[in-house]
Amino acid sequence: MFRKLLFVLFLAANFAYAQAPSATITEESRMFTTYPFGDPDPVPILAANSKIYPYHKFDGYSHTSQQQAWKVVTLENEYIQVFVLPEVGGKVWGAIDKTTGKEFIYRNEVMKFRNISMRGPWTSGGIEFNFGIIGHHPSTATPVDYLIRNNEDGSVSCIVGSIDLPSRTHWRVNITLPADKSYFETKVLWYNPTPHTQSYYNWMTGAAVATDDLEFFTPGNQYLKHSGEVKPWPIDKQGHNLANYGENNFGSSKSYHVVGEYNDFFGGYFHTDKYGFGHWATYEEMPGQKLWLWALSRSGGIWEDLLTDTDGQYIEFQAGRLFDQYSPGHHQNPITQVPFGSYYSDTWTEIWFPFNQIGGLTEVSPQAAMHVTRIGTEVNIGINALANVSGSLVVRSAGKEILRKAISMTPTEILEETVSIAEGAQFEVIIKEMDLHYRSGSLENQLKRPFEYPVLSLVNASTEFYRQGLEDLQFREFKKAQAAFEQCLDEDPSHVQAMVALAEVLFRNAEYIRALDQVNIALAIDTYRPHSNYVAGNIYRAMKDYANAMEAFGLAARSMEFRSASYTQMSELALEKEKFSDASQLANKALDFNANNISALQVLAIIARKLEDRDQAIEILSRLLGIDPLNHLAHYELSKYHPDYSLNEHFRSELVDQTYLELALEYVNTGQPGEAKKILSKIDGTVPGLWLAYLEQADGQQSIRLVEEAKKAPIEFVFPYRSETIAVLEWVTKQDPHWKFKYYLGLIYWSKNRLVEAAKLMKECRLEPDDAVFYLTRASLLKEHTGTDELQDLELAMNLSPGNWRVWSEMIDYYLKNGNYEQEMNLAEKASKKWPENYNLGLAYAKSLLNNRKYSQSINQLKKIHILPFEGAGESRLIYLRSYLGETMNLVDKGNYKKALSLLEEAKLWPEHLGVGMPYTPDNRLIDYLQAVCYKKLEKPYNQEVLHNSLEDYAVPGKDPIGYELLERMLQYSK
Repeated sequence: MFRKLLFVLFLAANFAYAQAPSATITEESRMFTTYPFGDPDPVPILAANSKIYPYHKFDGYSHTSQQQAWKVVTLENEYIQVFVLPEVGGKVWGAIDKTTGKEFIYRNEVMKFRNISMRGPWTSGGIEFNFGIIGHHPSTATPVDYLIRNNEDGSVSCIVGSIDLPSRTHWRVNITLPADKSYFETKVLWYNPTPHTQSYYNWMTGAAVATDDLEFFTPGNQYLKHSGEVKPWPIDKQGHNLANYGENNFGSSKSYHVVGEYNDFFGGYFHTDKYGFGHWATYEEMPGQKLWLWALSRSGGIWEDLLTDTDGQYIEFQAGRLFDQYSPGHHQNPITQVPFGSYYSDTWTEIWFPFNQIGGLTEVSPQAAMHVTRIGTEVNIGINALANVSGSLVVRSAGKEILRKAISMTPTEILEETVSIAEGAQFEVIIKEMDLHYRSGSLENQLKRPFEYPVLSLVNASTEFYRQGLEDLQFREFKKAQAAFEQCLDEDPSHVQAMVALAEVLFRNAEYIRALDQVNIALAIDTYRPHSNYVAGNIYRAMKDYANAMEAFGLAARSMEFRSASYTQMSELALEKEKFSDASQLANKALDFNANNISALQVLAIIARKLEDRDQAIEILSRLLGIDPLNHLAHYELSKYHPDYSLNEHFRSELVDQTYLELALEYVNTGQPGEAKKILSKIDGTVPGLWLAYLEQADGQQSIRLVEEAKKAPIEFVFPYRSETIAVLEWVTKQDPHWKFKYYLGLIYWSKNRLVEAAKLMKECRLEPDDAVFYLTRASLLKEHTGTDELQDLELAMNLSPGNWRVWSEMIDYYLKNGNYEQEMNLAEKASKKWPENYNLGLAYAKSLLNNRKYSQSINQLKKIHILPFEGAGESRLIYLRSYLGETMNLVDKGNYKKALSLLEEAKLWPEHLGVGMPYTPDNRLIDYLQAVCYKKLEKPYNQEVLHNSLEDYAVPGKDPIGYELLERMLQYSK
């Protein structure tokens, strides 16, 4: 009998387990139609975009597709499917509502990489994670670290993440699908383990299908442009309802950063198919809500063809930590850059969900989405459950309860209810168990934050310079920031904040003596100022002055702003001195004020191992991995306790050598060179090899061998940039003054804005280098920062690498900038024949023909090329227009007005093989003017007003002699 009872209980337990909701996660390699990218640029990006150095750009994009395998992680429960691409920036590829089969996150079925991100390659769709600085993140199209796991609560997770190399900040996104919810979560950890403040930027960029019936539900009454300028929302000054996708059929592409209401959700609804998409996060965590729309004209529509084959146009609904994706302009307003503090850790959670049938979004919680509409006396209430929930639907009006209805709903279940309310009467809809409460006519969530900049006549010059310096500092414009702070101090030598800020910039540049001089002036004015002491502590630590660093950090720790960071650095210094008890106490103090202080936990893990306390070490590492499952130091430390532990599973981002080097330097910076050497020995690469040589100085033969190996290695894609590496390169140049080591040290000086020293080192190399990359790099540095003519270096590069298209491109550009159009044309013609598929060179040849007044040849050349553009590109259409205008005027001068008119009709076209589509209102003033000239000559009716209107205000950008010449010729016809 007892055995029978056990058997029944066993069956019951297993039946209950089988009925319990579950989620699954799988990993597979899937074939995709892929338009690949490639042709990485080995020339340092310092001249083109120093903000993302040490990354390199990609210049190759394919017109044709191929089949390629990509790793796909699929998270699935009863209600939704979510797909993740760990080899494409870790992005969510797409998400499907299983009840309808609809995609609530747009899934692009092809990998069609195009030149849109900061490094170039980018694909549309899904949810893209952007950290660091404005723009599509440098790792958006390349592999990141990731892991998958089944969680104890039945949910499943795919955790993705990487290091933003320029800032050395670490980001992680835990994509979790609960077992019993019809939404998925993205839980973010982003931390700054450096002594510097860093640029702060995060936007989670979701995509949805674009259709004319799409309506946006984005609470607010204003929107901000990228410059911070405020505009009305949703009805603009021309009467367009911008919340209706189809009413955006004017102007160019749109960026709406909607503000003005304290709310936790936004989304969109497709009225024809009766389904929608939504995003929820607490306002204090994610106040930013942005809509991005390609222009509905062909200028935006062309990107549908460029980015997908069959999936159609898309929109982006983006959630951000700030109000605006701020890009400074001339408009004055209170939007600014924001700093990411030293040793700060940020965490937040968002949910992404589908909903159906209810018509839109009025209120949202993690339990349900609700939409309330009113027509006359009828109030319609639609609810789409996102979780299992029971409760009461209550409707009140005029102090009376109109409706109370018990409800019990499961995820994706729909409830619709209609009640009668006296016309004009206010009412409430409440489901407290779902955390939903709607009040009609209420303005309680309307915000009063000002976005207009007041006229501040009393702001003095020093204050303006200081504020501008902060903006530049937080926008990675370090050279400009230094100049602004210096100007501030010229105006007001007692400006303490500017002194400290300047010291911080100099510290970033590794100019420690100058930085210390500056901060000591500030300390001489105010000895207890926390920021001054924190910067002083950083400088003393970099200079290996233990006592003064500890003293300065101790005073800085009295401020909440610097408390956790100061205790962290003191704990690391104590660890370096093997004062384990002190280090442990200080690390725990750092954690008291920042529970997610990754660096402090790492100190405790190292201490536990050093003290051979295995249980304590495992406990700390478990805590660390609970916060940051991808933490490289934690995985490395665990490998010491488990001999079969596979580190390769946790180090698989694109630039894995950089990950290992970053880890090694964490040990160097805490006085653990032995561990650093073990890590460095695992990886190849010139900079890791030189670091190992530096750390192996006691073993002279080994150190010499490593230096010799580094000397033989090619310089391509060797981009040193970390401040700590300066000491290594200065040491190696003293050991061996080979040009490669001077080149590497010159690069790192350049990256730190120590341009005089960088130029000096590059000049010292003279003609010794035998690599074209060196000469291309030196040409850029010396031209930009010393005004040196770069022709000799370009010619040397050409002699060394005549088969390198980039060398030809730089030489063509040199002749263009110097006005030597004939040489430009001769070289561009040869280059376009040598690389007929390279549309960059093909366009350069067309431009050179235009510059040499060979208009008909330029037109013919433009007909031969097929351009894959970058976002915002338009030069090809300008060359097209000017070539047609020039040839038209040649015909007019010859009296061939009929043929001129025919050409002018062609000039109005926007051939899409040139990579641009026609906008809604193309500027045809010059074409119209020449048409009127021709009709007048033919004695046919024409618009006399066109001839009488002045063209002198026609925009001719920059130093553009050809544009001015064409305009001057045109103006002659009206005289």
